[in-house]
Amino acid sequence: MASYSLLRNIEKNLVSESTKVSTYQREFKGMRLNIWVAIKWPTKKPKPVEHEPEPVELSFPSMKVSVKLPKIIDGSCICVRAARSEIDLLSERSQSFALKSDIPKRYEDLFSFNVKELLESQKLKKSQDEARTKFYREVRERVRELEAIIKANVYLQNLKEKEELDILNMSEAPYVSPPRVCIATECEIDFKKYLRSCKPRIRIGELNLRRYRICGGVLNLDLIVTPPQPKRMRHSVIVTTLQLPKCLAAVKYQVQYKAPGPPPPGVTRTPEEIEQEIKMVEAQYEKLAMVFIDLPQDVMWNEPPVVCQWHDARKIWTSNYVNDYKFNEDKLTIQFRTGVLWPIGIATLRYSNLPYQAWDIKPDPDGRGVLITVTGLCVTVTFVCVSNWVKLKSIANASTAALSEHFNKRYSVKQLVRIMREAACDFFPDFDGHNHVKGSSPKEWVMERHTYHAMAFLSRAYNFQSSRYRDYG
Repeated sequence: MASYSLLRNIEKNLVSESTKVSTYQREFKGMRLNIWVAIKWPTKKPKPVEHEPEPVELSFPSMKVSVKLPKIIDGSCICVRAARSEIDLLSERSQSFALKSDIPKRYEDLFSFNVKELLESQKLKKSQDEARTKFYREVRERVRELEAIIKANVYLQNLKEKEELDILNMSEAPYVSPPRVCIATECEIDFKKYLRSCKPRIRIGELNLRRYRICGGVLNLDLIVTPPQPKRMRHSVIVTTLQLPKCLAAVKYQVQYKAPGPPPPGVTRTPEEIEQEIKMVEAQYEKLAMVFIDLPQDVMWNEPPVVCQWHDARKIWTSNYVNDYKFNEDKLTIQFRTGVLWPIGIATLRYSNLPYQAWDIKPDPDGRGVLITVTGLCVTVTFVCVSNWVKLKSIANASTAALSEHFNKRYSVKQLVRIMREAACDFFPDFDGHNHVKGSSPKEWVMERHTYHAMAFLSRAYNFQSSRYRDYG
């Protein structure tokens, strides 16, 4: 409604850059709003030969975004609204955002777990002993039967009975794993079932938000029909056409195209066929809008990001309408073509720094806290922990200057986790992280949690570090 009120009087509310273009810029806390309007001129007398329309190119410098509209959109009276929010409020509505189920025995202590394991192992050992006793009892009974048969028929050879008797005398009970091994195997199977239950159903082109995270905010681009403008009449009379309903109307624009994939192996094509396919692809690309975005410097772009758009009807992030995607790692810019101007998000891998390469916990020599150093695949992070707050001390090997303004500032653990995740520096995996990290080694959670508490309790007196001979993914 605010944009509608602004666009009802372009001459008064917007800034005229020329006789053909007016703009509007406003910055709020957590959001930037830009509006670009092409002023409609009086209709000219049609020419005998109409020239091909030129594509409209516009830019929003405050957002570092440029857009090139396709020729099929009339750029003589178009209005483009761009709004960039620093917070992603859309992902929470997706079915793949939240963890499906919590891990079993999350808050169970080690003593209770060991008591249950002892009782279960005793019960299992008892059943194994009963099965073994039953086996040998049946063998003894069968041996007695065979010996009775052989004694009753002294004058017969009884070859089959003697052969069976020899086998029974040599037989042993089937091997059964020790109770603790059986329990460990069962726990491992249960954890694999839990990981499978945490996998969301992902369709083609849909972004899995358990694996990716939208960083740098959300960019909204809207094609809008310019509302009727007030007209000045004689005697200071102003006439305005009022259209109902009193809201902005969107320009209908939706083109779905997916570039053809490479030919199957072993198929050869002539140069004429290749040239014809290139021309067809270029002709289809002319119908798509091209978007140029400078990536923000407050995010660590360790890997090429994924461009996706929010499908509001299905409540998912999708890349089905994104084509011709290019990423410049040196300049940190991306460009792509799209057939719809839905909200645009830039996603990064959540666990690009996992599995850990090394970690170290030791007392802080300069204070009363604890130093925690974690080396990931891309960066090395050092924290200072004191009481119930934590400081981010340093980050090594970072691709940008992200998080530098947060160095040596006190935060709660939840605050620092949120800040680092928003900067694509996620060192805090969820319980389903094993589904998305190769080379990880799941451990029994109750024991793992107890070990964390024990190290925290002794961290002011002892050093702890990862072992180079074990996989601590």
